[in-house]
Amino acid sequence: MKKNSREMEELQHNLQHVLAQKQQYHLQLQEMENALSELEKVDGDVYKATGPILIKKDKNDLKKDLKNYVETLQIRIEALDKQENSLRDKLMNLMNKK
Repeated sequence: MKKNSREMEELQHNLQHVLAQKQQYHLQLQEMENALSELEKVDGDVYKATGPILIKKDKNDLKKDLKNYVETLQIRIEALDKQENSLRDKLMNLMNKK
């Protein structure tokens, strides 16, 4: 019984961690999509923040970088979705054993 309780607590903790991470990635994804949208409106020089400085960057290169980052975030979110589903299934199985 104690083992199941401990295991359930651990699964809940892991699930909370996954959900927090997923939320963070969703916020970053939204920021990147907004940046891409704003980049489309720009006619002229564009700059990329690198630490405390701004570096002039080719608009197409910057767009490519942002799109790659969006793809990376989407892949991470998909992986977290799978992790979340797995953790939820394990929790449900434990709860049904009680």
